[in-house]
Amino acid sequence: MGQINVKVVSRKNPQTGEFGWFLQPILYSLIDREAILDAATRNSQIPRSYLQQTLDALEVELRNFVMNGHSLSLSHFGTIFSTIRSAGSPAAETFQADRDIRSVKFGFRPAPRIKKLAQRVSLVITEPYVVPTPPKP
Repeated sequence: MGQINVKVVSRKNPQTGEFGWFLQPILYSLIDREAILDAATRNSQIPRSYLQQTLDALEVELRNFVMNGHSLSLSHFGTIFSTIRSAGSPAAETFQADRDIRSVKFGFRPAPRIKKLAQRVSLVITEPYVVPTPPKP
């Protein structure tokens, strides 16, 4: 099906201080909005201007939904949702949003169809790795 190029990198575990080896995807390109519109135009009978207007409208509406706390189900693609990290408070009455909320983030949960596709992707190690010299004590 697809192929993802990866490299082997060494990372330090912040809790134990030990190093381990992990695979990391090589991000070799970013497909921008224009490239997506070009591909959709090539693969459909819809004029580019109509696709562009539709994409503009979708972006506005999706942004409005997610910024108002809704989870977005994107058909067979997955779900975009918001999460909040906050400090605990001993009582609900003492919780203060401006003090206790650490961050608001957005996540993506792939649909089962995308998860199945991901299982068929081959990983190719394309960059050699070098064993780092351990730091001197």
